[in-house]
Amino acid sequence: MFSKDSYRALLSLALGKGYRFIGFEDERPTDADRVIYLRHDVDLFPDTALEMAAINHSLGIRGTFFIHL
Repeated sequence: MFSKDSYRALLSLALGKGYRFIGFEDERPTDADRVIYLRHDVDLFPDTALEMAAINHSLGIRGTFFIHL
């Protein structure tokens, strides 16, 4: 089950393993090892997306949010 704590723990684990988070608009790195494109599809719960963005920001992680209309 999703929780803010489990989301933060998952991101922290990835950072600890040396993964980098980049945006879809970023140039593709030549060393594509340990790169994560973090995508959030926002359709039903925009408040949750805002909370996830705050967690991303607190960890220095970039993510891309797609808003479904």
